[in-house]
Amino acid sequence: MALITKEISNHKKLTNLQRKVSVVGFLADDNSKTVNFFYIIQHHVDDEEVQMLVPVKEWVVSNQYKVRIRDENNQPIPNPNYVPLDADVNNTGQWQDDTMGDEENTPNSDNTEILDGHQWDHGTQGQWDVRTPEQRDEFLMMPAYDYFKQLTFENEHPVSIKQLLDRYISQNDEEGFFDFY
Repeated sequence: MALITKEISNHKKLTNLQRKVSVVGFLADDNSKTVNFFYIIQHHVDDEEVQMLVPVKEWVVSNQYKVRIRDENNQPIPNPNYVPLDADVNNTGQWQDDTMGDEENTPNSDNTEILDGHQWDHGTQGQWDVRTPEQRDEFLMMPAYDYFKQLTFENEHPVSIKQLLDRYISQNDEEGFFDFY
């Protein structure tokens, strides 16, 4: 028996192939700050199941990456401290060569340079990203496992695992997570 079964978008190449995701279990480990979800993808054509052996991608929630914090309507919450990279930061936003002869502080086109927490942008503008880490993300972000735990266990009004899975499946489907075959 599945914890949740949810219809997702049709297969991208086999467009008449309807799909459903069934989450059949999960394993949460607070010591390693991970949650592993176990799922299968079911295939149907005109409501008749089609037997297909499809390997699935690992679905792990961990603090190795950050996710957008969302409101009660599942919309990303804007970061009030966000500053676009092309904004006029520090008057010009452009890297100025005030380090003449200082090889350690000169941008290197072969890799990303970091100086005092600021990152060199190797894009066409070639500028230092002088924004603070709190200013770089357009939306509020949080380590994924911490956010999952906060929503499900540390919240005054916790979100049920089923509700959270429903949201995660929809978001992952929109982002193409299930389109790996």
